[in-house]
Amino acid sequence: MKAETLPQAIEAEESMLASCFFGHAEQVAEILKPEDFYLIRHQKIFGAVVTLTKKGVVVDLPAL
Repeated sequence: MKAETLPQAIEAEESMLASCFFGHAEQVAEILKPEDFYLIRHQKIFGAVVTLTKKGVVVDLPAL
């Protein structure tokens, strides 16, 4: 029996993460949660973005 692959859109995930680094982290964090991402590395990155945003840290490219 062949295991089914979950629906995924890696490019969409990358676009969402990129938007976080261009000043939209708060808006994205209001809509998505880390578990919404298919790739584990994207879940971890977004989890860090959410944590920093909740602490009041500005998440953008210069901050990296």
